[in-house]
Amino acid sequence: MEWLDLFCQTMGCSDHFREQAQRQLGGQFAEAVGTGIGAFTLVPPPGGASTITVDARGTARLDTDLVAADGRGYPVTIEWESPGPERVHRTDRGLTADSGPLTVRWAQLPAEELRSRYAGRPAPPWPTSPAFLFDPREFSFEVDWRPFPWPDVWLEVRTGRPAFPESSATLVTVLTSARERWNETARTDAGRGLIHNLGLHQQVVAPDEMLIDVDFGSAPPSALVSLLRALEDVAGALGLVRVTVRSARDG
Repeated sequence: MEWLDLFCQTMGCSDHFREQAQRQLGGQFAEAVGTGIGAFTLVPPPGGASTITVDARGTARLDTDLVAADGRGYPVTIEWESPGPERVHRTDRGLTADSGPLTVRWAQLPAEELRSRYAGRPAPPWPTSPAFLFDPREFSFEVDWRPFPWPDVWLEVRTGRPAFPESSATLVTVLTSARERWNETARTDAGRGLIHNLGLHQQVVAPDEMLIDVDFGSAPPSALVSLLRALEDVAGALGLVRVTVRSARDG
């Protein structure tokens, strides 16, 4: 799903309005924030098109939210106007602007906050959805993302103090137990899928870093979140500070 799909489906954007909004707002976002807007979703306001206001000059304004892939929402305001006779107007069907010049801009965008949180930082590979309920606020440690070929994943576990190899067995046991719980449920829920293997190629890289491989087999991405939640249960005891989800090639 593109970042404007939900907004335009609900608001009834014309093709011309959507094309101009995607190009102009996307470009402004990238320049202001320092990263692309593709991992975000512009959501429609609860009141739909009825919440649009138009001033005496014909400038339309709408307050709504921009939701990041990690589930965080940010209040934003967009404005648009046409300098020619073709006015952008609101109808019962939504936003129409069939042709002619059109200016679309962010009137309010928390660029500094977005830049500090997302610019230069990898984002989860899947948008937040019922199949991938990832919320970084669930975890006391940082979760970083690197490209990987699902279902083959490596977890790079970092601690804030020397913990390995003394705690290696504890870490593997926690993840193995989480895998067993997942697979036990999957045996009565065929749509859940099985996590095939875990820890076949584990490696202590340094006293504060360990790698563990996971073959998620037929399991969906939510299985990955399940393992991260299991790590959260022992985060304090192990002193976890960061888990990087990556491929073997990053080593």
